[in-house]
Amino acid sequence: MNNAIESIQQIHELALVQHLDTYTENILLVPGPPERVLWTDFDIAVSFRDQSELTAKDKERMDFELEIVKSLGELLVWHPYCSSMFFMAADKYLGRRP
Repeated sequence: MNNAIESIQQIHELALVQHLDTYTENILLVPGPPERVLWTDFDIAVSFRDQSELTAKDKERMDFELEIVKSLGELLVWHPYCSSMFFMAADKYLGRRP
């Protein structure tokens, strides 16, 4: 998940883009070496021409997006039956039932 964290940081800092849709469905994990992470679904993203356009609120949103991505690693689970990794729904991870 470090690659996902690094990649969203690069999207924020280098491309000056707020993704605004940081869900597991929008992350593609490409096994390595090197492992790669691709972000998809930029249809509601906001881009900025330069740092001077970023408001304090924009920076807060980017920080919040980063925290969301950091928390996704807790939901990444190894499944022995399919020999792959997948994201578990938060309610199942937390042991809740509908």
